[in-house]
Amino acid sequence: MARVLILVEAEADQSRLAGPVAEWHDVVVPRGGARAAIADAGFDLCIVDAQTFLRVRPALRERRREQQPLLLPVILVTSPEEAERAQPAELEEVDEVVTTPVLEAELHARMEALERTRRLSLLAHAELEQVLASVASGVCVVDAEGQILRANPAFLRLVAFEGARVVGRSLRDVAGLEAAEALGEAVGSILSGETSYAGELQLRCEDDGCVYSLLEATPFRDLDGDLRGVILSLSDATELHERESQLAQALADLAALQDPMVQQ
Repeated sequence: MARVLILVEAEADQSRLAGPVAEWHDVVVPRGGARAAIADAGFDLCIVDAQTFLRVRPALRERRREQQPLLLPVILVTSPEEAERAQPAELEEVDEVVTTPVLEAELHARMEALERTRRLSLLAHAELEQVLASVASGVCVVDAEGQILRANPAFLRLVAFEGARVVGRSLRDVAGLEAAEALGEAVGSILSGETSYAGELQLRCEDDGCVYSLLEATPFRDLDGDLRGVILSLSDATELHERESQLAQALADLAALQDPMVQQ
């Protein structure tokens, strides 16, 4: 059963709305304030009225960003007049608008459609996580601000990150300062319009040597084709780097041996 967070200013309106919703959903009513409920409560869909939405919009934006690429639906309940005056930018965190007086059948239909979309996104996310967990290459997806949307175990292993939570953190937090600079250069290249980026970077150095990786970056786009961020791919190149270093040293040694012979 889906959990629905209801954020309505007037207690009487909240009760009228929660009654029919509770017949087919698990209703979550905030006890410690709307912002705290958004940050802490586990919910699959949020219903919010216009007054509350103005106060909690930043908190909703942050919670939805943390859930990406999963859909966390938001339904705004407002008057027809306010819905008519609303600008598109003001409704960026809203998936559906339901005008008052709220018709139970309409609300139910809108909720069912959004819940179906969320279930599909959950399924797709689970399938993708299985694929990412099985590949040897490290894969990390960041948004346009450089915040991590997802990272597979191979990526975390290559950058030696041992924290529990990675989504929403910066590349510097996860990969360290030196590696983050190289990763940031790749991200900046794609965000500036390049379609691909390839290079090599030194991830870290330990007592037994340094860890190197091949780096590739490509655009991460949404269903409309708009650029949402960057996909970073790391492949362990430590052994290859060591062999190339050994070859370079052997060639240098050979050149050193040849110089006296040439002089004679």
